[in-house]
Amino acid sequence: MKNLLFIISVTMVLFAATDPVQGKNIPPTNKSEELIYIKHLIDQNIDYPKACRQFDCGIVKAKIKINVNQGISVLEINGNPDLTEYIINQLQHITVAYPRLIGRELICNFDFRKN
Repeated sequence: MKNLLFIISVTMVLFAATDPVQGKNIPPTNKSEELIYIKHLIDQNIDYPKACRQFDCGIVKAKIKINVNQGISVLEINGNPDLTEYIINQLQHITVAYPRLIGRELICNFDFRKN
């Protein structure tokens, strides 16, 4: 029984240490990991708008940039005006933990359609 618990514990530690999203102290080392990190960060910080729970809202597309304060600036945004304001407000409250990502530009799609 002790061996099984030890194996499970070691396996959990290995998975946490190798996953760039879960191992938050490990900075992303390549563009793929950077994208995963930023996607996870945005997913964790932007909730589905309450107004969209009753009807189909649509898609918002935003071009963002990590600014010198390690925040997110919206360079361009398209979509429903109410949703674009919501996205801009939500993105302003996100802080990127890794200074090496400053200056990165990304395009994000937010899908608020009902499945």
